[in-house]
Amino acid sequence: MIHGAALANRILEKLGYEMAKIQAIVSIIAVHDRPEKIFAMEDHSATLVLESDYLDKFGAQSLYRFKTMFKTKPITESAKKDAAAHLREGIKIWFKTKTAKRMSLELAKETKLWEDVGQSQK
Repeated sequence: MIHGAALANRILEKLGYEMAKIQAIVSIIAVHDRPEKIFAMEDHSATLVLESDYLDKFGAQSLYRFKTMFKTKPITESAKKDAAAHLREGIKIWFKTKTAKRMSLELAKETKLWEDVGQSQK
């Protein structure tokens, strides 16, 4: 996400943001997909950015993107089960707030994430 951080830096500078705010925002963007880095920051804003990004993995649009990535080759049941297991384990790792945990489970239920692979989340 270094490219996104550099782009954000240029945009925020052009908009006249204070340097301290730019640095805070850019530092979050640079590692927003690395939970260990975000949680080490001990910054509520950073945690919320990570959680919102990772919640997308459970939504219908993300599942659609996953399916279309493999449109030239069939998605095996094994691959579906592996992806679902990865997301199920991710709930424990990626989400620190009760709201994000609840939302991830709601999205998984709404998109039938667990049912699609013959598994259920308890």
